[in-house]
Amino acid sequence: MIETSPLQISPSILFLPSEKVPGAILAWIKNNSSKIPMFGDMTINMQCDLDGQCGVYVCFEPKSHRPLYVGKATSRSFLERVPSHCDPREESWFGTMTSRVLKYKHTRSRVEASNWLRRNTKVCLLPVSGECAKADTARIETLLRRPSPIGLEPAWNTSNPKNSKHEVEPNKALVSF
Repeated sequence: MIETSPLQISPSILFLPSEKVPGAILAWIKNNSSKIPMFGDMTINMQCDLDGQCGVYVCFEPKSHRPLYVGKATSRSFLERVPSHCDPREESWFGTMTSRVLKYKHTRSRVEASNWLRRNTKVCLLPVSGECAKADTARIETLLRRPSPIGLEPAWNTSNPKNSKHEVEPNKALVSF
């Protein structure tokens, strides 16, 4: 696999049949976790190569490699979307993962939750490009948010496949050719 950043999962994973993608991503996370910086240690340079691209990101616990959150960047770039999850301000319109830390880790404040997130999680990025990048990104996120063994079953945002607008077909690649 070709890597351009310690954060970036090889896009070649997307050409696997859809049912093999979650397992391939988990294997990649386990094999590369030591190279991926903590959320709070990510630099702008690490994300700049991907600026302007659509894609999916996976937030995970470094020791157990357990996926906590799967998100997508389609209307905003990775550079804008991913760090906004750590926004500690009460009036923040985003800060989704900060809110999840408050709920699941029982921290006392948004600032404490944001600090916990930056010190205790890692994020990897899966860029998606091409003519149908936004639609492909939505399908990939849908698949990865599903319960195991079909998806990654992220602890903080597993979805119900029945409520999904984006169909994922078995035995087909997730990206449009």
